[in-house]
Amino acid sequence: MSLKRHLKMSLAATAICLLMSVSLSSFAFEDMLAENRYLSIYSAQNHVDLIQDGYLNQAEISQYGYSNNLQAEQYGENNQLKTFQSGASNDLYALQSGYGNQITANQYGYQNELELSQQDVENSIYAVQAGALNYANVTQSGYDNLAIVQQYGYGNSVTIEQYGTGHQAAVTQFGHNQTAVVMQY
Repeated sequence: MSLKRHLKMSLAATAICLLMSVSLSSFAFEDMLAENRYLSIYSAQNHVDLIQDGYLNQAEISQYGYSNNLQAEQYGENNQLKTFQSGASNDLYALQSGYGNQITANQYGYQNELELSQQDVENSIYAVQAGALNYANVTQSGYDNLAIVQQYGYGNSVTIEQYGTGHQAAVTQFGHNQTAVVMQY
């Protein structure tokens, strides 16, 4: 076998391995330098857009199923984003800016949607949605706020807004078509 043919076969095998690893849709990224990072991944009709600008921002993203969508932006320092989506047509939107903010979000099922936004210092959001057509919107601005959202069933809705310091909110909903609104100032 000629060297040229061997190289072509090796490159083809490498490309196949890369495509196979992308189709697993499980990724871990860390912005170790103060430089912009933008990532867009399509796999099994799942979609990820990730923008990181700052220092030591981390994102761990896993998607399984079909037509799940994640759009995330991290600005500042030492922010963490951990997401897992399984099922079909789930949407997750996350925005973090500031220092030491943390989002952990899991969605299972069909057409669930999370909109999560944090700014300032050391805020935390933990969210789990399982079922179908659940919606949660969490906004945090300030210092050391905590929001926990758990929704199981279908058609449930949660809105949490926290502005200031040291607020804590936890909402758990089982069943269908329930609504919760929490405002903390």
